[in-house]
Amino acid sequence: AFTVQAQDDDAEEGPETIQVDLSGAAITNGVATIADPQAITTITDLDNTVAFSVVSTPTISEESEAVATFTITRTGGELSAGNTASVTVAASGSATGGTDYSPELLAAIQSAADAAAGITFDGSTLTFEGAADTLAFTVQAQDDDAEEGPETIQVDLSGAAITNGVATIADPQAITTITDLD
Repeated sequence: AFTVQAQDDDAEEGPETIQVDLSGAAITNGVATIADPQAITTITDLDNTVAFSVVSTPTISEESEAVATFTITRTGGELSAGNTASVTVAASGSATGGTDYSPELLAAIQSAADAAAGITFDGSTLTFEGAADTLAFTVQAQDDDAEEGPETIQVDLSGAAITNGVATIADPQAITTITDLD
């Protein structure tokens, strides 16, 4: 038996392997065989740990056609070249995009991502690279004459991932309530 000690460094690296191969078994008298000729150990690198969160304006008024700001943040510092961090974004809630507020939530995210350096959005996955760490987008309440109770606009984060490192979600949900005083 022997021990191999991993060495910590500040380099952002993907998983690396150590492989030991045995061959050429020999014995003076008899037959020598190798039952398990290969061992592989994987070294994981935790130098780059990121966490995603989402927050929003808690309440907006329909009558004043108020604006809600949602902000998705990635912590963990600048990502090295070729290392990207991503998170799945889903829109829900009882309010209807295009009717109770506009623009529709995914369209607002797309517009903000298109204008941001180092951030892309494919309709469900938001991807960050380099120093990009924050995406803010807004929706505006739409006043109507319908008598309604409070309605919600909700953003949910899931499926955090990073090319090299560890990705988690710190705050997975933000909800804005639209109040209606009709």
